[in-house]
Amino acid sequence: VSNIETGETYEAVRLHPELYVGKVEYSTAPLAILEQCLKRSRATAKSIGIDLYAKGVAGLMSDRIRVIDDGPGWDVTPDKFGMRPAERALRELTAPDNGGLCFVNALSSSFEFTTWTKGRAWCQRFAFGKPVTDFMDNGPCGHTHGIQLFFSLDPKILAHTLPTREAIETLLTEVRAGGVHVDLKVFADHA
Repeated sequence: VSNIETGETYEAVRLHPELYVGKVEYSTAPLAILEQCLKRSRATAKSIGIDLYAKGVAGLMSDRIRVIDDGPGWDVTPDKFGMRPAERALRELTAPDNGGLCFVNALSSSFEFTTWTKGRAWCQRFAFGKPVTDFMDNGPCGHTHGIQLFFSLDPKILAHTLPTREAIETLLTEVRAGGVHVDLKVFADHA
């Protein structure tokens, strides 16, 4: 409880992931994590892209998942404590509208978050749930709105294998039924 009170969510989630995301099963955990990523996107976006990269593709040292949407992006206006809502959602369980991102971040060995809002890109990188860069304005960009998550699940906690295309398609049936267009790409010979 003290970790949650001080905002060090990543430590609590990494120590006891089953308390936050349910029973951790190596075969289903990556799919459950992907579902967490889609929570906010499916409510705010018209289009979602999901890319799965297997270890070894393009020299990657681990499996990677990328989720990108065309939703409104995240608010980057600092609150009275100087923290932006997007920043808070990546770090705190109690953050409003975090859509499960703090869990995904905490359970990843690497996690990169980008939000595009008002024609500017805002980014932050994490390793094992801890920030390795500040939440920063990367300047003007070609996107006017949306988010991108690019992460590798920590194989010490969760399975490092990607979910199968079939398992993801089953998950996406409900998302597509809600009128959201989803583009799934798998960059691996075995998926």
